[in-house]
Amino acid sequence: MYECPACGSDVDDVVRTAVAERIADWRSRGLLSSGKADELQADVGSATPKSTARIARMRHGALSPATALLVIGGILVVSAVVMVATELWDDMMPFGRFAVAALPAALCYGAAALLRSRRMASDRWIGGLSLIGSCLAPFVIWLAFGMTEEFEPRGSLAGWVSLAAALGLVIQIATLAWLRYAALTLPPSAGLVFLAGSLAEWLDIGSRAGERTPLALTLAGVALMACGQTFMSRGQHSHAGAPNAIGVAAAMVGLTVLGAESNGRAVYEIISLLAPLALIFAACTRRFRVYLWAGAAFLVINTFRVGLSHFGSSLGLPIVLMMCGSASILIGYVVHRVRKDFAD
Repeated sequence: MYECPACGSDVDDVVRTAVAERIADWRSRGLLSSGKADELQADVGSATPKSTARIARMRHGALSPATALLVIGGILVVSAVVMVATELWDDMMPFGRFAVAALPAALCYGAAALLRSRRMASDRWIGGLSLIGSCLAPFVIWLAFGMTEEFEPRGSLAGWVSLAAALGLVIQIATLAWLRYAALTLPPSAGLVFLAGSLAEWLDIGSRAGERTPLALTLAGVALMACGQTFMSRGQHSHAGAPNAIGVAAAMVGLTVLGAESNGRAVYEIISLLAPLALIFAACTRRFRVYLWAGAAFLVINTFRVGLSHFGSSLGLPIVLMMCGSASILIGYVVHRVRKDFAD
């Protein structure tokens, strides 16, 4: 599948539809016989142009020997830099630490911009270089703060971390908007979850200390899931992978921790059971099918947790395990039915 960068539509489907409409027009005008038109329509629906097949092999095929050697060489060089930096990190001045992280990030971004402007490499290489720079961005900003006189990590560590994460997130989103490479959705997705956790600690979100971080993770996960659904509604399914996967994981982990740390607040335990159950039934539609396994896994986890915490001492461990196992079997059957009969 090749997506149009402007509208996100499948280019192959658009071309096939246009050709099919033209063949139907020729048939209606008597320029083609019905038999010949049917043959052409069948050929349009099944054939793949040689040029398209060649491009697909270039973009999605196995790595060439040259590419493999470049990847291995890059890994070895980065490993050597990391080893040297680890040995000398404690003895480095703040500027030296900043340079160790900022130089590779700047080189990656510069190389990506040069290769893109001169069309000297494929999107995979340009996106890969930008991905490295995007991942390093928050760390570079954090080290830049370390060179300022106002930096006081002991007094306001969460505030400085939140600021670095926020600025890094801006850079990561800008990188994604610049190149629109699907893998570039991974750094901002992870960055948003980290930013939510650091902000919760800094701004003292939540009525109880134990609820701050999991509540923030839940909200960040829901926001990422909304982003993933937005990408899917626009036809950019490859871009929706990271927001959907990281979002549902963050939301479910947050709710699970909230349920475990509720200290008698039954509402969180109920939500931790109902939310994954809702994901399972939402997976009846194709749009939400990506959440099926996450919903099933966390429903089983929370079922065992609630069962053991409430009935483990009164009913005994064997009976509780039997009840939870039966519930797990029932959940598995429901997931099976959803996948087999109800999904589009």
